[in-house]
Amino acid sequence: MPLFETASLFLVCARHRRLPFSRALDLFFAGRGVWALALVAFGTAAAFADPIHVYAWGAHGRAEIGIGVLLVPVLAWSAYVDLCFFHVVLGRRRGPAAATLVAQRAVAWTAQAAYFVALASAPYVARLLGR
Repeated sequence: MPLFETASLFLVCARHRRLPFSRALDLFFAGRGVWALALVAFGTAAAFADPIHVYAWGAHGRAEIGIGVLLVPVLAWSAYVDLCFFHVVLGRRRGPAAATLVAQRAVAWTAQAAYFVALASAPYVARLLGR
């Protein structure tokens, strides 16, 4: 996933170089702390829960809604941090910074979704091809 994030950042920042790309990339990934904290919290909760219940977290609608509700603040804070990155670090005004954020997320998330769909569909495609 970091590869897709890196490529999407390169695409949206290619024209506007205020600092070297390696430094911009370091600062961009420094803003991923909220995701790391969320993953640690999720992993900690899963470590202390019954494995059968952890497995069922994704199988019931209530659990998915609960996880979704918990992710809303993470998504909002992540978007705010990225918006600040495009505004402060890259020196863009709020409007263009927001447009850059939307473009970066669209490129990265589309590539990530395509990657997961390709991985998940590989066995079905192989079966269709008779392999």
